[in-house]
Amino acid sequence: MQPLAFIVGAPRSGTYLLLSRLSKKYNIALPVETHFIPLFRRYISLWGDLSIRRNREQLLYCVYEFLKIWTPRSERGRDLHRIFENSLLITEGSSNNILDASYDFPSLVQEIYKVFAKKRNRIAFGDKSAFYQHIDLNTITSSVKMAKVVHIIRDGRDVSISWRNIFTGPESLVESAIQWSNHVEGKSHWGKLNPHIYFEIKYEDLIVNEDATLKSVANFLELDELACQDQSNDFEAMLAVGDMHAKIAGPTLKDNKEKWRGQMSKNSCLIFEYYAGRTLKELGYSVNFEHFEYFDIIKCKLFFLGNKIRRMCSFRYWRLVAKNHLPFIIWIFYLFGLSVSEIVNRNKFK
Repeated sequence: MQPLAFIVGAPRSGTYLLLSRLSKKYNIALPVETHFIPLFRRYISLWGDLSIRRNREQLLYCVYEFLKIWTPRSERGRDLHRIFENSLLITEGSSNNILDASYDFPSLVQEIYKVFAKKRNRIAFGDKSAFYQHIDLNTITSSVKMAKVVHIIRDGRDVSISWRNIFTGPESLVESAIQWSNHVEGKSHWGKLNPHIYFEIKYEDLIVNEDATLKSVANFLELDELACQDQSNDFEAMLAVGDMHAKIAGPTLKDNKEKWRGQMSKNSCLIFEYYAGRTLKELGYSVNFEHFEYFDIIKCKLFFLGNKIRRMCSFRYWRLVAKNHLPFIIWIFYLFGLSVSEIVNRNKFK
């Protein structure tokens, strides 16, 4: 059985760069971000016994409802029709085939990606989803029949600078440090417990030694190199629209690292390293602060308290809460014969 390859990492760590370069050179189909797997796993009991086709049919309908809502919002500012062609939504027309070949949640998920790969004329398939908060990898890997995980790590200070500048990112330095550290430590710890299905790379290695790094990932995933490398730039050009991945369509920038040295103030660096310095050092990144003075610690604690208050009052926080419970909301609307996607999207994909 073909395992589902998961590309994971903290947001702004190079997951989309890895996706685009890997799918261009190797025989694997990877859609734009999906995010549905762990969210539906949490609420899977709502759909009852999935050995019953009718229940699977209702679940699959709700999954597509989620994708119709999430996809245009996660890829906002881009051509929605081109996004659609590179999303799992292209599999909706094959719903009956997916239902016939599945019998529970893991098999249903596996079949969705299998059909996506077939429609993209690829053999292997995978998922790239960089969540705001760390998601237990057991939740993701247990939601498919077979899985392999590729974890890409980037210097957290560079992640923080980039992540806080986008609409889905944290609004404070402290929040970015804590979330990045949780991402990296949680995934790396899981990898140590599951070394046979886990592979770890660094963003800095990918941009400096792209071919060698891609080859190591492909060997781990057991991917065949495309007989004729995909020279099309359509997917990368689509992602490059807007500010989020503006540089992805061009050549890989080998010097796109250690931006924090010129863009992060001493005070900001101190605060970030107070909350994530241990993780940085464990990964082999250099740090500026080995020890912290008493008043520096007090200052960092006050920033943490301020972050807690600011987060609870943030629209981004409540938007994240709504997204995490979206499968439940979709299920409720379905019971009343209503489509959430039609209400909020105004038929964007029609």
